[in-house]
Amino acid sequence: MKKQQPTIFGDGSKTRDYTFVSDVVEANIKALAFDKSDYFNISMGAKNSVIDVFNLIEENLKTGLKPIFGVDRMGDAMHSSLDPAKAKEKLHWEPETSLKQGIKKTLDFYLNK
Repeated sequence: MKKQQPTIFGDGSKTRDYTFVSDVVEANIKALAFDKSDYFNISMGAKNSVIDVFNLIEENLKTGLKPIFGVDRMGDAMHSSLDPAKAKEKLHWEPETSLKQGIKKTLDFYLNK
């Protein structure tokens, strides 16, 4: 948003399971109402690469900037995702916001502050 060239550590192929904050809040509210002690994976259950996130941000901002690919950070996991099936079954919770929608909502929030 500041039109500064971003740095991506590694080649951008690392994946994460990005979950929009309002979906996480909703899961926590449902967990508070759950009548037993348990643990749940609160996630989309999907892998998205860092470069995919960059591309979605660029699709919205249209800056024309390209990322700088920096040196991989030691110890950074290549892939990370969770299975939210138990939360769906026991909490009756599912994420509602796609990565694309979440990025758009986040950018809209910051651009309209």
